[in-house]
Amino acid sequence: MRKINTTILCIAIIVGIGCKNAMSQYALPEKAKCETLKSRTLAVRLFTDANGEYTAYNDAIKKAYNEEWKITAVEFFSPKDYADLVKEGNTKYAVVYAGDALSTRTLERVKGSEIIHSKEFRFAHFDVTLANITGADNLDPVTVVSFANDDLLPSEFFFATQQLVLLVNASLNGVVGLAFFDHEKNIEYIKSKKLAVPDELFNEKDLAKIADKYEFPNKVVTNKELNDLVLAKNEEYVYPKIIWSNMHSAYGWVMISAKDGSLRSFMSFGGIKTNSEQKANEVLKTGQLKNALSSFMQKVNNRYK
Repeated sequence: MRKINTTILCIAIIVGIGCKNAMSQYALPEKAKCETLKSRTLAVRLFTDANGEYTAYNDAIKKAYNEEWKITAVEFFSPKDYADLVKEGNTKYAVVYAGDALSTRTLERVKGSEIIHSKEFRFAHFDVTLANITGADNLDPVTVVSFANDDLLPSEFFFATQQLVLLVNASLNGVVGLAFFDHEKNIEYIKSKKLAVPDELFNEKDLAKIADKYEFPNKVVTNKELNDLVLAKNEEYVYPKIIWSNMHSAYGWVMISAKDGSLRSFMSFGGIKTNSEQKANEVLKTGQLKNALSSFMQKVNNRYK
């Protein structure tokens, strides 16, 4: 299956909404913005697909918003019509836009009141951002779902939509704290499901050790198999994904329910390398999987207190 590189994807989806921040471990959106969102029309931008190479992505986006998004009315836009909509500043709409993003962090060494050394670190990621149109070429961001991997499958846009739905609904209904993310219940949920282990996220030598490292049901899957089970909302599975967490200001990996896209765990990779340009781990270690089932680890990492 063809994967899309984030560097060529300036924008994937566009909605007509207004909500607050992001989800586990993405931040919850502000209720006021979500209330505004309810009065908007969701404008969803599709890919230009002259040669059929983006058909699977457009199909996944249409499936996501036709099946998952029940908060507002939905309209699909061509790239040109979407650009015109934003340029015009039509406040009847909100948008979801996708593209490469960069977060920065500055570390300083201080002696007394003097900064004796300062260094900026840059963290690259890929964001799907929900925003309100507030005027001509003016967007007010509401919430962000951030990925850390370089290549994206069609199903990842489906997952992003599921995340946005969960975040907006939680904000609108006042679902916070343990009611939104209960790490103890999540651990039991993960144990009750089969773990789909993407062969691309683990090296071959490490995959051979999975039986010794993870005692619960699991199955090694290809990108196509993972894509298909996510789009089918296969309730039998959970699966891991590498993300950028704005709440932790760190790269990490999560366990996701294939049924509804809810995040069931978070583990930060931790630490900053000496080079200025930071990147997420390209692979996971099977030995790390047990951390998703550690009550202590998940409690420490949980930002939904």
